[in-house]
Amino acid sequence: MKTLKQINAAFTLLEVMVSSALIVVIMGFLMYTMDQTQRTMRGADSRIGQFQTARVAFEAMTRNLSQATLNTYYDLDSTDKGTNGAKLPYGETRPTGYRRASDLHFVSGLAASAKILDSTEVIDPTHAVFFQAPLGVSYQDDNTVLSASGYEAAPTTDSSNDKEVKRKYRFLNGLMNVCGYYIHWSQDQVVPTFLKDDLAANKIAPRYRYRLMEVTQPAETVAIYNNRWYTKPGGKSGNFVAPANEGARSKVYENATDWIKVAVGKFQPTLGVKTDYSRPLADNIVAMIIVPKLPESDRKQKKLLNDLTLDYEYDSRPDKVYDGDFTKGTTTVASLLTSDQERSQYAQLPPILQVTLVAIDEDSGAKLENSISDPKSGPSEHWAKGLFKNLLDEKKFNEELGAESKPSEQSLLGRLAGLDDSLKLPKMNFRIFTTDVVMRSAKWTNTNQ
Repeated sequence: MKTLKQINAAFTLLEVMVSSALIVVIMGFLMYTMDQTQRTMRGADSRIGQFQTARVAFEAMTRNLSQATLNTYYDLDSTDKGTNGAKLPYGETRPTGYRRASDLHFVSGLAASAKILDSTEVIDPTHAVFFQAPLGVSYQDDNTVLSASGYEAAPTTDSSNDKEVKRKYRFLNGLMNVCGYYIHWSQDQVVPTFLKDDLAANKIAPRYRYRLMEVTQPAETVAIYNNRWYTKPGGKSGNFVAPANEGARSKVYENATDWIKVAVGKFQPTLGVKTDYSRPLADNIVAMIIVPKLPESDRKQKKLLNDLTLDYEYDSRPDKVYDGDFTKGTTTVASLLTSDQERSQYAQLPPILQVTLVAIDEDSGAKLENSISDPKSGPSEHWAKGLFKNLLDEKKFNEELGAESKPSEQSLLGRLAGLDDSLKLPKMNFRIFTTDVVMRSAKWTNTNQ
């Protein structure tokens, strides 16, 4: 009879230790993979949300831009000289022909230029556009009380009357507003209440970001129609009165584009209080490029973009025309407009505006802020430094913008991608939005046919 030995199978201590180590390694790898996946998903969600906000802002901006108007009409140019060149008797003028005219104004170009925001490129980079459009925006029911003439007044004891005065224009949907878009480096303008302590101090530091700003000046305060040779109203009637010195002018309307600085709160208006009507439309918008252009069929050469402008600047009412005193017939608009671009732009809207926005995600915005020693003063430079100042053709524009798949080092997208080592700016995650905005009120005549 055979005796069966009982065999007790078991793992040795070494085998247990090795298997435990393998399990720890595998679990660690799985946890790392899950963490990376979650980070990627959160980053993707953040970028999608940020870029969706940028797209909504882009669509809102282009929609308002398409409603820009100049209400152009024809007026007579005249001179105080006869056909033989001799000066006519005092008060007499001789018509020289019809010319376009408009009391409104359309301006686009470098945002930091003296005629627009008079700022610096790092604070207000790339381009800006300002215009008038019949958006019907007026004062709503807030703490501001307006007089019957539409300007701020002291509140009365009758609260119901105050409310009616403040909202008296709310049904006039065709009222004219000053509108504008530009990019501005700034901190958060509004911090939610739950992020403040009992003493109303912020619990968190304000964020500094590049933002797309939208300007909508209420119709009651729009003063672009004001005659620059007149001063403040006098008496109870509120009518404008001519100053004793005919050469005296309001400090606000010394220059043709001073209405822009009034709308953004840089200048004191002739009437009312200094107010900045800008508001953030979208965060982390770092560049806006505006190209006024003609349809291909109207261009001298199809690939050229400089028929309307040589330097991206468009100005329907330049200073030298604004400064002219046409009431005496001493000069004519035709004699002041010296270039093809000036003659094309005067009292006309561009038929098409090519608008390009470049947005970065929130992580990139935070990275940019953290890379700056003093965020309040803004970055030391901008990715678009030296770009989009001279316009020639589509090829040059595309070279300066850069191909999204493989941009060159000196292009805007190449710099954002970190290809230019000379810039002291971090690498950004970005997205481009671009479209052609057809200006509905443009009445364009093809002069090349």
